[in-house]
Amino acid sequence: MSSPAPAADAHALPPEVSPWAVLVVDDDPGVLAISRLALRSVRVADRDLALVMARSAAEALHWLEHNAEPDLLLLDLQLETADSGAALLRDMRERLGFRAARVLVRSGGEVSAATDLSDLDVARVIGKAEVGLAELRTIVAAALTERADRYA
Repeated sequence: MSSPAPAADAHALPPEVSPWAVLVVDDDPGVLAISRLALRSVRVADRDLALVMARSAAEALHWLEHNAEPDLLLLDLQLETADSGAALLRDMRERLGFRAARVLVRSGGEVSAATDLSDLDVARVIGKAEVGLAELRTIVAAALTERADRYA
């Protein structure tokens, strides 16, 4: 006869929860530094953020090909070329099949009408100059909360 399962200890620590994987892709070292500063202490749903910084679409694609799908992608569209950010996003969604990641496109200017993002499930397009540190934290928290709600 097997013994009953032990009762849960009311004082036991909750199981460790993995951090949110956030991939930040921008060719401007200043934007990467500001992003790290803004997001380093953010917690969403009792989870920290694990920030990964990439300086190019090629660097980001290499990371994506060798890691699990990120929870959030903060993406500058104009990296090595004017369309390399959009190409990276298309590769992530179509070739790698990463469809759950929320995507925030960050732009230093207007997103070109020629850049079609309609089929790539972009959560939001935000201007780099218009969004301060506090607002970036809020936008990231909302995107991660939406991801959690969509794929709970």
